Amino acid sequence: YALFPLFILLAAAGFRSIQKLDTLELRFSRIVQAAILLALAFNVIQFGQTVLEPTTLSYLDGGSTRDEYLDTTLGWYMPAMRTIKAMPADTHTLLLYETRSYHCLPNCQPDEILDRWKRDWQTYGDSQAILDAWRAEGITHVLVYESGIKFVIENWTTDANRETLAGLQNFLDELPAPLEKFGTTYALYDIR
Repeated sequence: YALFPLFILLAAAGFRSIQKLDTLELRFSRIVQAAILLALAFNVIQFGQTVLEPTTLSYLDGGSTRDEYLDTTLGWYMPAMRTIKAMPADTHTLLLYETRSYHCLPNCQPDEILDRWKRDWQTYGDSQAILDAWRAEGITHVLVYESGIKFVIENWTTDANRETLAGLQNFLDELPAPLEKFGTTYALYDIR
């Protein structure tokens, strides 16, 4: 957010430069203005749709509680976070392929840029070594965003990450049965 004023100045300077390219036959600045207005209109429409959703309006007018709204909006994420929050204070949960930490801090550690498994696989190269490192770090549970892993496997599998993803699948297969499943979206494992 601190850089937005700088971006505004750069955008204004760029727009000013585009105006210099205007000719009698073609006005580039008009095309750019139309594109900016179109983008703003799409943003307003999307924001309006979000605010005018029945669940949002129901929450705003007091027709539903905060928990009901979060359950409806966030799906299986909220039951998973409630489970993590209810665990003893000496537990610490690593979230794999889940970037959000809403409602579980300080008892969890999100996978903010979806690189935790890849980084640890490249560092240790072995499932047991990764498990030992996580335990040494104080991690007692792992919440796996299975839908996220499925998305990565279906859409981002390349020759470069095929071994990493195979290592992840083998790692998950070697873990004991999940402590709890949240639909087909999340699985919570106890790694103590």
